[in-house]
Amino acid sequence: MQAECFESGRAVRLAQVEASLKLARTAVVGGLFNAAIVAITLWSAGPHSSIALWVFTIAGLASLRLNHARRHARGLSTSDDPAEHERFMGLLAGVNGTMWGGSMIFGGLWASPDQFTLLAMLTGGMMGAAIISYGPLPRVALMYMFPLAAGSIAGWLLSSNPLAGAGTLLILCYAVVLSRSIMASVHCRDTDSR
Repeated sequence: MQAECFESGRAVRLAQVEASLKLARTAVVGGLFNAAIVAITLWSAGPHSSIALWVFTIAGLASLRLNHARRHARGLSTSDDPAEHERFMGLLAGVNGTMWGGSMIFGGLWASPDQFTLLAMLTGGMMGAAIISYGPLPRVALMYMFPLAAGSIAGWLLSSNPLAGAGTLLILCYAVVLSRSIMASVHCRDTDSR
């Protein structure tokens, strides 16, 4: 009985990994498009070398994510252990969320209020996209969303935007709502897999 539960839980986790990997191409395309918008928005406001380094890092992370998804889809993956895939995806998601949060910090330091408002809308959308892109793996979604939310809050607090207080409060509320949604998903999946 215990072995059946283990295999059933493993099958569910593998299905969650596969579902998230199937969304990788769309997420990568959207992320690169958004990175171009951030770079164009910040280009007139910040140091070009920092912006270029940020874009190349985002592109590198996108390449790693896409390569991981392709290798898995072609059966070339080095492991069939869903926990190993989830750890790797969590690491990529955490670094990616940190980089996107960093864009908000850069925006808070360098951007005009109008430029920063555009970045804030974009990163709010990126937080919501985490639920879709990483939704099958809720813990991975949180690993992406937390550093992005922290960077967004820091960016609002550093910005000269007259709506900084309201923006900080809104992003904090949005992060709480998204986190609760993700955690509810974990609870439902954990209950369903029993």
